Amino acid sequence: MLTIAEVGAPDIGTFRWGGFEVTTDVELRTHLGVLAPRIPGPWTLQLTAPQATAVRVRVAVAEGGSATLTAYGTDATTGPTSGTLLEVVGDALTGVQLTGIGVSLLAAEVEQLFIPPPATGRLRLSRAVLPPLTHAVDVAAYADVALAGYRITWTDAYSPAVGGDYHVFAPDAAIRDGRTARVYGGVATTPPDGGVDLYAGGTTGVLPPTGVVLRLIAPDGSVAHALVALPETAFTATAPPRIWANGDQTRAFLLTGTALPSGFGRLRLQWLRDADPDLPRLSVGGDTTAESAAVWFTS
Repeated sequence: MLTIAEVGAPDIGTFRWGGFEVTTDVELRTHLGVLAPRIPGPWTLQLTAPQATAVRVRVAVAEGGSATLTAYGTDATTGPTSGTLLEVVGDALTGVQLTGIGVSLLAAEVEQLFIPPPATGRLRLSRAVLPPLTHAVDVAAYADVALAGYRITWTDAYSPAVGGDYHVFAPDAAIRDGRTARVYGGVATTPPDGGVDLYAGGTTGVLPPTGVVLRLIAPDGSVAHALVALPETAFTATAPPRIWANGDQTRAFLLTGTALPSGFGRLRLQWLRDADPDLPRLSVGGDTTAESAAVWFTS
């Protein structure tokens, strides 16, 4: 949700609002959380929102005034485009235009496709378990890190306005390089679990089983990493792809034969330790069964 307090005192032209680019054709003013023309009259405001799936705008309309919201992008369809709560949706919106007279802007909400930040930091969210099982979140460490000031937040994957803190690490919390911190939310005592650092508590109640977006927030307020957790029912199986590794096997090419739909995908892989009599027979502690892995991606 973008609030008017984030706007500052915009003038005619283009300015930034909550990370989005906004263009207006009149001089604006802000007062008590309301954005409106400095001189009453008709005005137009354009909000650039790449890869958005929905934009909602809340406005106040004076007697005799009007407000209309128009969407730009792919497969844009409209909800209510006039009134006090305006909404447009689409597969891949690029922006919206608000036009009207006697209208004041109270807030705007932009939903965008989930695109996680690159996994390059010292701490990363590596796994999440949704209800009906006891929900939990794993944080993997790639260096010795003091966890003071770090917190995990959650957002409903289908209702971005719903969410809150999942866990706030205590001032004395720390993790060693190569270890995993497993946070069990909503419980006072963790279940028995070996090989990980256990943390209890966190969000009260139950996470939505339909899916959540989890974010690891650094002490400075930046997003250190993000992860989406979805149930099996959220995925639709596609035709098995073909995977070709490059010469040194450091990367691979995924050949699907058709364009992938926009969204969040998962590729399941199996590493056959004992694949063929003519190939080396691999094992871990004498175990030669296939090793499973999952790769998450956005398209």
